Amino acid sequence: MTAVELERSSHVALYQQIAQHIESEIARRRFRPFQKLPSELALMKQYGVSRITVRQALELLVRRGLIIRKHGKGSFVTGPALEHDLHELRGIYETIQATGMALRTRLIEFAPSDPPESVRKIMQTTGRLMRLKRLYCVDDLPIGLIVCWLPPPTERFVREDAEANTIYGLLRALNLVVCRADLTISGRSAGRRLGRLLATQVNAPLLVLERISYGTDGSPLEVTNFFVRSDGYRFTLSLQGPTPLATNIRPGR
Repeated sequence: MTAVELERSSHVALYQQIAQHIESEIARRRFRPFQKLPSELALMKQYGVSRITVRQALELLVRRGLIIRKHGKGSFVTGPALEHDLHELRGIYETIQATGMALRTRLIEFAPSDPPESVRKIMQTTGRLMRLKRLYCVDDLPIGLIVCWLPPPTERFVREDAEANTIYGLLRALNLVVCRADLTISGRSAGRRLGRLLATQVNAPLLVLERISYGTDGSPLEVTNFFVRSDGYRFTLSLQGPTPLATNIRPGR
Protein backbone atom coordinates (compact mmCIF):
# COMPACT_ATOMS: atom_id res chain seq x y z
CA MET A 1 0.00 0.00 0.00
CA THR A 2 1.42 3.36 -1.06
CA ALA A 3 2.21 5.80 1.74
CA VAL A 4 0.30 9.10 1.72
CA GLU A 5 1.95 12.36 2.79
CA LEU A 6 -0.26 14.57 4.93
CA GLU A 7 0.06 18.33 5.29
CA ARG A 8 1.12 18.37 8.91
CA SER A 9 1.46 22.17 9.01
CA SER A 10 -2.05 22.66 7.60
CA HIS A 11 -4.89 24.12 9.66
CA VAL A 12 -6.93 21.06 8.58
CA ALA A 13 -6.66 18.34 11.21
CA LEU A 14 -4.86 15.14 10.22
CA TYR A 15 -7.93 12.97 10.70
CA GLN A 16 -9.91 15.27 8.40
CA GLN A 17 -7.21 15.02 5.72
CA ILE A 18 -7.31 11.22 5.98
CA ALA A 19 -11.11 11.23 5.72
CA GLN A 20 -10.94 13.51 2.66
CA HIS A 21 -8.39 11.23 0.98
CA ILE A 22 -10.43 8.07 1.63
CA GLU A 23 -13.57 9.87 0.44
CA SER A 24 -11.80 10.76 -2.83
CA GLU A 25 -10.68 7.14 -3.21
CA ILE A 26 -14.31 6.04 -2.80
CA ALA A 27 -15.44 8.62 -5.37
CA ARG A 28 -12.83 7.29 -7.84
CA ARG A 29 -14.04 3.76 -7.04
CA ARG A 30 -10.66 2.77 -5.70
CA PHE A 31 -12.90 1.34 -2.99
CA ARG A 32 -16.11 -0.14 -4.42
CA PRO A 33 -19.53 -0.23 -2.77
CA PHE A 34 -19.67 -2.80 0.05
CA GLN A 35 -15.89 -3.33 -0.16
CA LYS A 36 -13.90 -3.68 3.04
CA LEU A 37 -11.41 -0.90 3.79
CA PRO A 38 -7.83 -1.64 4.90
CA SER A 39 -7.43 -2.43 8.59
CA GLU A 40 -6.71 0.28 11.16
CA LEU A 41 -3.11 -0.95 11.37
CA ALA A 42 -2.69 -0.71 7.59
CA LEU A 43 -4.15 2.81 7.58
CA MET A 44 -1.82 3.82 10.42
CA LYS A 45 1.17 2.73 8.33
CA GLN A 46 -0.18 4.28 5.13
CA TYR A 47 -0.74 7.72 6.68
CA GLY A 48 1.93 7.61 9.38
CA VAL A 49 -0.46 8.46 12.21
CA SER A 50 -1.69 7.00 15.48
CA ARG A 51 -4.62 4.61 15.89
CA ILE A 52 -6.64 7.39 17.56
CA THR A 53 -6.24 9.61 14.48
CA VAL A 54 -7.29 6.77 12.16
CA ARG A 55 -10.35 6.07 14.27
CA GLN A 56 -11.32 9.74 14.25
CA ALA A 57 -11.12 9.72 10.44
CA LEU A 58 -13.23 6.56 10.19
CA GLU A 59 -15.86 7.94 12.57
CA LEU A 60 -16.07 11.08 10.43
CA LEU A 61 -16.69 8.92 7.36
CA VAL A 62 -19.38 7.03 9.28
CA ARG A 63 -21.13 10.30 10.12
CA ARG A 64 -20.99 11.28 6.45
CA GLY A 65 -22.67 8.01 5.53
CA LEU A 66 -19.76 6.81 3.40
CA ILE A 67 -18.77 3.78 5.46
CA ILE A 68 -20.11 1.55 8.19
CA ARG A 69 -18.10 -0.21 10.87
CA LYS A 70 -18.66 -3.75 12.09
CA HIS A 71 -17.15 -4.74 15.42
CA GLY A 72 -14.50 -7.39 14.91
CA LYS A 73 -14.85 -7.26 11.10
CA GLY A 74 -13.62 -3.80 10.06
CA SER A 75 -14.97 -0.91 7.99
CA PHE A 76 -16.98 -1.23 4.78
CA VAL A 77 -17.94 1.22 2.07
CA THR A 78 -21.67 1.83 1.91
CA GLY A 79 -23.45 1.10 -1.33
CA PRO A 80 -26.65 1.92 -3.18
CA ALA A 81 -29.78 0.38 -1.74
CA LEU A 82 -30.72 -2.91 -3.37
CA GLU A 83 -34.18 -2.69 -4.91
CA HIS A 84 -36.76 -5.44 -4.57
CA ASP A 85 -39.67 -5.12 -7.00
CA LEU A 86 -42.78 -6.35 -5.20
CA HIS A 87 -44.54 -6.96 -8.52
CA GLU A 88 -42.44 -10.06 -9.11
CA LEU A 89 -42.93 -13.30 -7.22
CA ARG A 90 -39.30 -14.13 -6.56
CA GLY A 91 -37.14 -14.74 -3.54
CA ILE A 92 -34.60 -12.56 -1.78
CA TYR A 93 -31.66 -14.52 -3.19
CA GLU A 94 -32.77 -13.97 -6.77
CA THR A 95 -33.28 -10.24 -6.13
CA ILE A 96 -29.78 -9.69 -4.78
CA GLN A 97 -28.10 -12.02 -7.29
CA ALA A 98 -29.71 -10.11 -10.17
CA THR A 99 -27.68 -7.03 -9.22
CA GLY A 100 -24.44 -8.81 -10.11
CA MET A 101 -22.97 -8.06 -6.68
CA ALA A 102 -20.81 -10.59 -4.87
CA LEU A 103 -23.49 -12.35 -2.83
CA ARG A 104 -22.59 -14.77 -0.07
CA THR A 105 -24.99 -16.66 2.18
CA ARG A 106 -24.48 -18.44 5.48
CA LEU A 107 -26.96 -21.00 6.77
CA ILE A 108 -27.24 -20.39 10.50
CA GLU A 109 -29.94 -22.93 11.33
CA PHE A 110 -31.97 -25.63 9.62
CA ALA A 111 -33.74 -27.90 12.09
CA PRO A 112 -37.14 -28.95 13.41
CA SER A 113 -38.52 -26.42 15.88
CA ASP A 114 -41.71 -25.40 17.66
CA PRO A 115 -43.17 -22.38 15.85
CA PRO A 116 -44.78 -19.44 17.63
CA GLU A 117 -48.56 -19.41 17.86
CA SER A 118 -48.89 -16.85 15.05
CA VAL A 119 -47.06 -19.19 12.65
CA ARG A 120 -49.06 -22.22 13.83
CA LYS A 121 -52.28 -20.47 12.86
CA ILE A 122 -50.97 -19.51 9.42
CA MET A 123 -49.52 -22.95 8.67
CA GLN A 124 -52.57 -24.67 10.20
CA THR A 125 -50.56 -27.07 12.34
CA THR A 126 -50.08 -28.02 15.98
CA GLY A 127 -46.78 -29.83 15.40
CA ARG A 128 -43.21 -28.89 14.68
CA LEU A 129 -42.01 -27.19 11.52
CA MET A 130 -38.63 -26.79 9.89
CA ARG A 131 -37.02 -23.47 10.82
CA LEU A 132 -34.43 -21.99 8.45
CA LYS A 133 -32.22 -19.03 9.30
CA ARG A 134 -29.95 -17.62 6.61
CA LEU A 135 -27.67 -14.57 6.59
CA TYR A 136 -27.12 -12.64 3.34
CA CYS A 137 -23.88 -10.71 2.79
CA VAL A 138 -22.59 -8.56 -0.06
CA ASP A 139 -18.78 -8.47 -0.16
CA ASP A 140 -18.75 -9.76 3.45
CA LEU A 141 -21.10 -6.98 4.62
CA PRO A 142 -24.27 -8.41 6.22
CA ILE A 143 -27.41 -6.85 4.77
CA GLY A 144 -30.24 -9.19 5.69
CA LEU A 145 -31.40 -12.20 7.68
CA ILE A 146 -34.19 -14.62 6.78
CA VAL A 147 -36.15 -16.63 9.32
CA CYS A 148 -38.38 -19.09 7.48
CA TRP A 149 -40.86 -21.73 8.62
CA LEU A 150 -41.28 -24.64 6.21
CA PRO A 151 -43.47 -27.79 6.16
CA PRO A 152 -43.03 -30.41 8.91
CA PRO A 153 -39.76 -32.33 9.17
CA THR A 154 -39.27 -34.98 6.54
CA GLU A 155 -36.45 -37.28 5.51
CA ARG A 156 -36.29 -35.40 2.20
CA PHE A 157 -35.11 -32.30 4.04
CA VAL A 158 -31.37 -32.34 4.81
CA ARG A 159 -29.03 -29.48 5.71
CA GLU A 160 -27.02 -29.86 2.50
CA ASP A 161 -30.17 -29.20 0.48
CA ALA A 162 -30.89 -26.07 2.50
CA GLU A 163 -27.35 -24.80 1.94
CA ALA A 164 -27.56 -25.30 -1.81
CA ASN A 165 -31.16 -24.19 -2.52
CA THR A 166 -33.38 -21.18 -2.07
CA ILE A 167 -36.58 -21.49 -0.05
CA TYR A 168 -38.68 -21.84 -3.18
CA GLY A 169 -36.15 -24.38 -4.44
CA LEU A 170 -36.73 -26.49 -1.33
CA LEU A 171 -40.48 -26.32 -1.84
CA ARG A 172 -40.07 -27.43 -5.47
CA ALA A 173 -38.05 -30.41 -4.22
CA LEU A 174 -41.17 -31.46 -2.30
CA ASN A 175 -43.27 -30.99 -5.46
CA LEU A 176 -44.96 -27.98 -3.88
CA VAL A 177 -45.80 -25.23 -6.37
CA VAL A 178 -46.07 -21.62 -5.19
CA CYS A 179 -48.85 -19.81 -7.05
CA ARG A 180 -49.14 -16.62 -4.97
CA ALA A 181 -47.76 -14.86 -1.91
CA ASP A 182 -48.97 -12.23 0.54
CA LEU A 183 -46.38 -9.59 1.50
CA THR A 184 -46.41 -7.26 4.48
CA ILE A 185 -43.74 -4.63 5.16
CA SER A 186 -43.16 -3.12 8.59
CA GLY A 187 -40.35 -1.52 10.57
CA ARG A 188 -38.58 -2.21 13.85
CA SER A 189 -35.35 -1.48 15.65
CA ALA A 190 -32.55 -4.00 15.31
CA GLY A 191 -32.15 -4.96 18.95
CA ARG A 192 -29.08 -6.67 20.32
CA ARG A 193 -29.24 -10.01 18.49
CA LEU A 194 -30.15 -8.70 15.03
CA GLY A 195 -27.84 -5.72 15.47
CA ARG A 196 -24.92 -8.08 16.02
CA LEU A 197 -25.79 -10.27 13.03
CA LEU A 198 -26.40 -7.33 10.69
CA ALA A 199 -23.45 -5.24 11.86
CA THR A 200 -25.53 -2.30 12.96
CA GLN A 201 -26.48 -0.44 16.12
CA VAL A 202 -29.05 -1.75 18.60
CA ASN A 203 -31.45 1.10 17.82
CA ALA A 204 -30.83 1.08 14.05
CA PRO A 205 -34.00 0.88 11.91
CA LEU A 206 -34.70 -2.34 10.05
CA LEU A 207 -37.26 -3.16 7.39
CA VAL A 208 -39.18 -6.39 7.90
CA LEU A 209 -40.79 -8.19 4.98
CA GLU A 210 -43.21 -10.95 5.99
CA ARG A 211 -44.07 -13.34 3.16
CA ILE A 212 -46.69 -16.07 3.24
CA SER A 213 -46.62 -18.30 0.16
CA TYR A 214 -49.55 -20.43 -0.95
CA GLY A 215 -49.91 -23.51 -3.12
CA THR A 216 -52.29 -24.19 -5.99
CA ASP A 217 -54.99 -25.39 -3.55
CA GLY A 218 -54.68 -22.24 -1.43
CA SER A 219 -52.88 -23.95 1.45
CA PRO A 220 -49.96 -22.08 3.10
CA LEU A 221 -46.55 -23.49 2.21
CA GLU A 222 -44.12 -21.25 4.10
CA VAL A 223 -43.84 -18.19 6.34
CA THR A 224 -40.75 -16.02 5.96
CA ASN A 225 -39.58 -12.93 7.80
CA PHE A 226 -36.79 -11.02 6.08
CA PHE A 227 -35.00 -8.55 8.36
CA VAL A 228 -32.95 -6.11 6.31
CA ARG A 229 -30.88 -3.02 6.95
CA SER A 230 -32.93 0.00 5.90
CA ASP A 231 -29.78 1.69 4.55
CA GLY A 232 -29.06 -1.16 2.16
CA TYR A 233 -32.39 -2.38 0.83
CA ARG A 234 -35.50 -0.84 -0.68
CA PHE A 235 -38.87 -2.28 -1.68
CA THR A 236 -40.53 -0.78 -4.75
CA LEU A 237 -44.01 -1.03 -6.23
CA SER A 238 -45.34 0.77 -9.32
CA LEU A 239 -49.12 1.13 -9.68
CA GLN A 240 -50.92 1.46 -13.00
CA GLY A 241 -54.48 2.19 -14.03
CA PRO A 242 -57.15 4.58 -12.75
CA THR A 243 -56.85 5.53 -9.10
CA PRO A 244 -59.75 7.07 -7.16
CA LEU A 245 -58.68 10.47 -5.89
CA ALA A 246 -60.31 12.50 -3.14
CA THR A 247 -61.51 15.88 -4.40
CA ASN A 248 -61.55 17.59 -1.04
CA ILE A 249 -60.47 17.22 2.55
CA ARG A 250 -62.99 17.31 5.35
CA PRO A 251 -62.06 19.82 8.01
CA GLY A 252 -61.45 18.40 11.45
CA ARG A 253 -63.92 18.99 14.20
